[in-house]
Amino acid sequence: MIRPSSPSGSRIHRRAVAERIPYLAAYRQVLAGGLAAHRRRILDLATEEQRPHLDRYLTGFTHWQLHSRRYRWHDLYPGLNGSTDGEG
Repeated sequence: MIRPSSPSGSRIHRRAVAERIPYLAAYRQVLAGGLAAHRRRILDLATEEQRPHLDRYLTGFTHWQLHSRRYRWHDLYPGLNGSTDGEG
């Protein structure tokens, strides 16, 4: 079972408690929201010239987050490859 390192300080834990959903479901919501923000919101803030650079940076950051044992995303989605195109 996945547990926060500090329950009172965990945003995911607070979401699970506030919405009365399992902790794992809250983790999944956070992942889905982060990927959606990358695709639909953050890239829209960049100019045409900045967009490819920002996209590469965010893709690399997402890859690091998904593969870091600290965040344990692979425990939730074993098939994750760090892609932000909705296929991985």
